[in-house]
Amino acid sequence: MHLYVRCDAPPGSGTGSSASISVALIGLLNRLQNDKLSVHEIARLANYLEVEELDLAGGKQDQYAAAIGGITFMEFEDPAVNISPLKLSPDTLCELEKRLVLCYTGKSRISSNIIELVMGAYRQRVPTTVDALHRLKAIAREIKSALLAGDLSSFGDLLGENWECQEAARQVGHQQRHRCAV
Repeated sequence: MHLYVRCDAPPGSGTGSSASISVALIGLLNRLQNDKLSVHEIARLANYLEVEELDLAGGKQDQYAAAIGGITFMEFEDPAVNISPLKLSPDTLCELEKRLVLCYTGKSRISSNIIELVMGAYRQRVPTTVDALHRLKAIAREIKSALLAGDLSSFGDLLGENWECQEAARQVGHQQRHRCAV
């Protein structure tokens, strides 16, 4: 078998393309089998390949998003993953399509490196990182509520706050790395 993969998203663009490719490849191989895997099993296997076989630090959200699709709320209580599809009104979906834009900044990043830094700071109980990660979890719940209510202004504000929390967690991780390197 020859397999060719083409992706318009540059490596390190933050679009979850590596997870999508893993899920697509496993899904293709799954179609050739008699005993079919569920979408959860495909996502789990794709995550296993990236984390265990390729030794890349990472979460599970990209693989589950690619395998399940749609707008979902995901809760992770390792090893369990709970997925709840969000039934948004047609008006909310239409407004989201109008308002959301995906832009490439020209900057790439290796997410596994960032995750290793952040998780190192979390394990060391660096307060800024711990607080930022707890706030990210709360923001996810608030985003779910805003979307279900069709409150896209709050949704946008929460996306901004989400980014700020991610930046705070990343900056502490970078500071920790530089402190250790000195």
